[in-house]
Amino acid sequence: MTSLDYQLPDGTGLDVARGLRARHPSPPMVMLTARGGSVPMSESISAGVSEFMEKPVDADKILNVIEAGIGRP
Repeated sequence: MTSLDYQLPDGTGLDVARGLRARHPSPPMVMLTARGGSVPMSESISAGVSEFMEKPVDADKILNVIEAGIGRP
């Protein structure tokens, strides 16, 4: 499970997602963002992002996403 922030100092989480996906095709990725609807959803899906979470992140929700991503019920 990989979590990425959308806005980074030298690019975006999408750039990182594409690089990770090219090297490791299977780990699930979660995009965290404070930007809400301004994150390009179709671009993110094609980059391999499987889940979006808007900050501030609810602790129970992120725990559920992580457990689902690593195969725990």
